[in-house]
Amino acid sequence: MSPPSGADERRLAIGSVAQQATQLLVALASLAVITVLARELPFAAFGAYTLFVSFSTYLLFAQSAVEGATVTMLAGARDDAARVRVFTTTVAAYALAGLVAGALILAASLLLPGPLGVPEGLRDDAMLGGALTAALAVAGWPLKACRDSLRALQLFRRVAAADFVGYVVMAALSIALALGGAPLWLLIAVGGAVPLFIGVAAGAIFFAARLPLRLSPGSLERETTVRFIRMSGQLLATGVADFVIYSLDRVVLAAFRSSSTVGLYEGPLRVHNLVRLTAGTLSFGVLPAASDYLAKGDAVRARELVVRGTRYVLALVVPGVVVVMALATPILAVWLGPRFAEAGVAMTIFVGYWLINANTVVASGMLIARGETAWLARYAWGVALGCLALSLALTPPLGLDGLVLGTAIPYAVAFPIFLRFVLRTLPVSLGDLARRAWLPAYPLAAALALALVGVRLVVDLDALWEVLALGLGGLAAYWAIFTVFFLESSERRLAVDVARGLLRAG
Repeated sequence: MSPPSGADERRLAIGSVAQQATQLLVALASLAVITVLARELPFAAFGAYTLFVSFSTYLLFAQSAVEGATVTMLAGARDDAARVRVFTTTVAAYALAGLVAGALILAASLLLPGPLGVPEGLRDDAMLGGALTAALAVAGWPLKACRDSLRALQLFRRVAAADFVGYVVMAALSIALALGGAPLWLLIAVGGAVPLFIGVAAGAIFFAARLPLRLSPGSLERETTVRFIRMSGQLLATGVADFVIYSLDRVVLAAFRSSSTVGLYEGPLRVHNLVRLTAGTLSFGVLPAASDYLAKGDAVRARELVVRGTRYVLALVVPGVVVVMALATPILAVWLGPRFAEAGVAMTIFVGYWLINANTVVASGMLIARGETAWLARYAWGVALGCLALSLALTPPLGLDGLVLGTAIPYAVAFPIFLRFVLRTLPVSLGDLARRAWLPAYPLAAALALALVGVRLVVDLDALWEVLALGLGGLAAYWAIFTVFFLESSERRLAVDVARGLLRAG
């Protein structure tokens, strides 16, 4: 039996639910943009749009590296002077990284349209859109320090508000421009400006909150700077590995196939990213909370954070993955149109490895807080090199299916290595995870999969409402059974407290 829930658990849960709800709205806004563009633009133009907007996301791993160091050091700081030093270091790091990112985006936009197979009639628009994206990156990246500070201080609902405003502005502008027949270059620039939109919103919230943080160049000291550089450098190595895994996929496809195949890939990719985003959002409070617990030497709360966090991530992510895998082809057909249905197998493979990988989400945040960033970097690079090698080998003969197999297989093979290190490093046992996280999640998921496949064998899912009804009904049944048979009494009380807290906040 786990210990009762307290104020820390309620705060983390309320923040995570608020962030999760916001990210759901963000994902829906993003899907709305892709839906409109996929139906309004010619296939080649849509492929060029997704390719050049992705240049701005390719480099977000650098932001994640700075963010990890910022949140860990700010959450572990014991006084305001130390927090000011970390905040000032963060702003300087983002300003420098933004200049580098802008230069790289500009270079890629000017040099790669031809080699990546962009049709000649679209190249000028692609280059201009990429150049504007580069300029907006330089302006927007330093503002990321405001969002990181809100997260480190566990002001999760304010972080959620900034994310929501930034994405909704991008979505509204993109849809309005697409429906109004705007040129491709403008659509690319707006689609790539999400970091700027979020940064402006976070900056406004940050200054309105009157936090005890300010820019103070005179406060910089060698010890803080060296520690920050070391931690962010190790996280950057992990981020580069993520870039190889998740961001070179379009380039590999464009090199071996065509921009039309890149457009076909967008459906599986967006759904995969939704799964990945859901898992990441559920762990949003892990890093600041873990840094605080470990700084205080609170091993009991650290253990509960690993076990309960993994338990909740699996309970929320695994059934969603099963629904997507079982209904992949009808989802794509009713969402983006019949021409995307051929990517159903690829989508099933692509999201499938999250049945296993969801176990790494909370533990990774705990390892970062514990200072194991060097090991995480080595692990990430082992997976990344495996993904790149398999994708290059399998994409020419198998096309899109080969590309996603190249991602799924290395993650599945590497997971036992990750689990072994977690059990050796964190205050958690295999029995804890098996009994409290795996046993509730996976047998229910197997039953859900059998039920969905059975329905598909006897019913033709040709309408959006049919797919939604079956998918949402399956999720509701899974969570109802989980709540009745597997939630502990303390967890039910926590759920009630979270609901009350969110209602009071509203």
